[in-house]
Amino acid sequence: MRDSLDGDRRFAMAVLRPGWEPFYEGRPPIFETVVIGKIVKHRKLPNGEFLLLLRGEERAKVESEREDKPYRIGRVSRQIVDYFDG
Repeated sequence: MRDSLDGDRRFAMAVLRPGWEPFYEGRPPIFETVVIGKIVKHRKLPNGEFLLLLRGEERAKVESEREDKPYRIGRVSRQIVDYFDG
């Protein structure tokens, strides 16, 4: 969280695939479409956790992941969504 707050305040949120439970402590499987959001407000709690208000900005597709951080980090490509198509 500190990396995001010290940077551009953006990060991706993913949905875990069904059957993720046995892999929770590692890197459970995720759906490849994620949302990129920006932290609008935050508050650090006494136990070190954070409360966030995140504004979704765009969809993206996970292209690759790195494993050199204690959290997931990767390369994504933006997805254009046309809500008026059709």
